[in-house]
Amino acid sequence: MEHVTRNKNDMMKDVVINYRGCGHHEYYGMLVWRDGLQYCRRCIHQIWVKENPNGWKPGPDEKYFPLYEDGINYYEQDLKKGEDSVYE
Repeated sequence: MEHVTRNKNDMMKDVVINYRGCGHHEYYGMLVWRDGLQYCRRCIHQIWVKENPNGWKPGPDEKYFPLYEDGINYYEQDLKKGEDSVYE
């Protein structure tokens, strides 16, 4: 797993890539574990829809990267603030 940005106030809002699973940009706190792998929200929703073609569907208020679950784009905010340095 690689960090793209780090949020100094909340590590759950760190943006990561190249994790075991789909590896797409996602907030650390929004990754979903499944069968020992991690997936971004978009990919896990695609998996769930394929498994349940007549069942679960994402709701109209579902949010995907770069939006966090509260609807805020912390990725863009952190890039503007220069909070993209990795903690040593």
